[in-house]
Amino acid sequence: MTPSRAFPDTFPAAIKALVEAHGLGGFQKASPLRRDALACVALPTCALAMAEAERYLPDCVSLLEACLAAHGLERDTLHLRITGCPNGCARPYLAEMVLVGKAPGRYNLFLGGDVKGQRLNRLYRENIDEAGLLEALEPLLAAARRAYLVAPIKIAHTCSCLQASTTPW
Repeated sequence: MTPSRAFPDTFPAAIKALVEAHGLGGFQKASPLRRDALACVALPTCALAMAEAERYLPDCVSLLEACLAAHGLERDTLHLRITGCPNGCARPYLAEMVLVGKAPGRYNLFLGGDVKGQRLNRLYRENIDEAGLLEALEPLLAAARRAYLVAPIKIAHTCSCLQASTTPW
């Protein structure tokens, strides 16, 4: 029996109705950033974690969505990963934007990775808090918006190009 015969034609419609009936359709309306973000379990579950990841992810995404919207980049895809330690359980070192936990509320910011896994990200700022994150991203997002107006390219590509000229050391 083939899969098309195992399920009647009404099966997708029935699944959609169940998703809507139980209020599980939020993923369909989520921003690309929220949809693609990933975090490890971190504190308090993981003994190696030095900072929050999974519990901080929704708040961090909301902050970043506001920053992206302020620059008109809210529909662009940006793959965010947050980990509580450098071990990399959320596959951070290939993502476009990464927060790696250093201490409670403090993170290393890595930028410039590639979703396809063809480019590793690099350390951009070390041991920053939430305010430091927003401060570090503001000029990069403004530059990404200017570049996007010239030719539609991904934010991460702009960040990786600008990173060498704006790295503080």
